[in-house]
Amino acid sequence: MNVRRLKSTDAVRFIGAASRRRPVVRFCKFCMGLTERNKLVGVAIVARPRISADRDPGTAEILHLYISNECPRGGWTKLFRACWDLWRAMGGERLMTYDIRVSQPVRDP
Repeated sequence: MNVRRLKSTDAVRFIGAASRRRPVVRFCKFCMGLTERNKLVGVAIVARPRISADRDPGTAEILHLYISNECPRGGWTKLFRACWDLWRAMGGERLMTYDIRVSQPVRDP
């Protein structure tokens, strides 16, 4: 597995194609992609925090971290760690994220 930087348009396109929702990204700091055998299997979008109380210069938020079914074990952790390392290299002090449970897909009757 390899981690590389992505354009925000590529990250949004990947998430939109792989899930039912297309994310709205504002104030994007950077995006990271996870590849396996030259195929994109995961993306992370890091931006300014949505909550105004947390908007200090050293804080960022992982808005979306999406891993496809083809991603090998440990992909989420590797992508999260790459975001943290890059944010620290940029002078950041805090990286926030939220655990959101994904609902089951709707089935046709």
